[in-house]
Amino acid sequence: MTLTVRVRAPGKVNLALRVGGRRQDGFHPVASVFMALSLTDEVTAVPGPPGMISCAVTGFDAAAVGPEADNLAVKAAAALRQRHGHPGLSAALTIDKRLPVAGGMAGGSADAAAALLACARLWGLSVTRDDLLELAAQLGSDVPFPLVGGCALGLGRGERLTSALCRGRFHWVLAQADRGLSTAAVYHRFDRLSPDVEQTPDRGRADSPGAVFPAPRAADRSRVADPPLLDHRATSGGSGPSGGDQTTGGADRTPEPEGQSGDSGDRGQDPQAPPELLAALAAGDAAGLAASLVNDLEPAALSLAPELRRTMAAGLAAGALRALISGSGPTVALLAADEAAAAAIAVRLSSEGVARRVLRVHGPAPGARVV
Repeated sequence: MTLTVRVRAPGKVNLALRVGGRRQDGFHPVASVFMALSLTDEVTAVPGPPGMISCAVTGFDAAAVGPEADNLAVKAAAALRQRHGHPGLSAALTIDKRLPVAGGMAGGSADAAAALLACARLWGLSVTRDDLLELAAQLGSDVPFPLVGGCALGLGRGERLTSALCRGRFHWVLAQADRGLSTAAVYHRFDRLSPDVEQTPDRGRADSPGAVFPAPRAADRSRVADPPLLDHRATSGGSGPSGGDQTTGGADRTPEPEGQSGDSGDRGQDPQAPPELLAALAAGDAAGLAASLVNDLEPAALSLAPELRRTMAAGLAAGALRALISGSGPTVALLAADEAAAAAIAVRLSSEGVARRVLRVHGPAPGARVV
């Protein structure tokens, strides 16, 4: 048994997040194009007392992480042990946080992905990549992608992945807000801002009375295919959000922010990723990518955190090609023309005090890896 295993897993930005109408079970189908970024969390796993799995958190915003029992990394280790190990296996996990907490960058999902890989190595388990991806999909919508990295299209709840061809390197500036946003609250507001959106049928679920497609096999749910994806037509199936679990309820409706559109077409149909965005990725075209970035959750996030408008405006004034809310927010992702432009944007934003933390990153980055 290896005594110490250290794994880094990347955060992500949603280049496209198209959201379908809320299903009868409360979830939304999505079509999301992910890009893994060079900003990572690091998980270290060492043996603990027999049968015990524990977790400590250090680094940026460590105090904002919830209790150990709710930590997704702990749940990932426990699920791996139950499926592929035995009750006597133990792990003491330490998470070095660099990704924002509740920031729309899948930080908790990255920790879970890193824990899966770290514990598999620590315990000497004979598991395949597909084994880990299957477990990851069961843990959460965003957990499979940090294992894969690069760029990928996510369908269903975002967990059914297909690789997307990406040439070159894209430079980003991330502006972290003073507070986090709950994914559930953002989807809740999305529904309130879209009261006339048709509900999406529960397609692709074996447990759905109206299912017209078979539920995907476990081995296929998180399959990552190699061919480039430039003009995808989304398939039916899956349920739920990208970026975390979400619920719906009775918050007060807020008018849609001026100048924003939450329209994603006919949300009674499964959403599709913009072909022009996939083409820009394949061409390594930063300007083309900027023109095709889209996030259907952005109006909802801005209605819950209107102060983010100032951050976005400052980024554009500093020279960003495009300002985008990452996932369910509140992190603002600013796409730069090149590395020098990213440096200039970061300096200006830092001097203007419009964000709690400003970081320069690049993508695509590799998936979870042992270091």
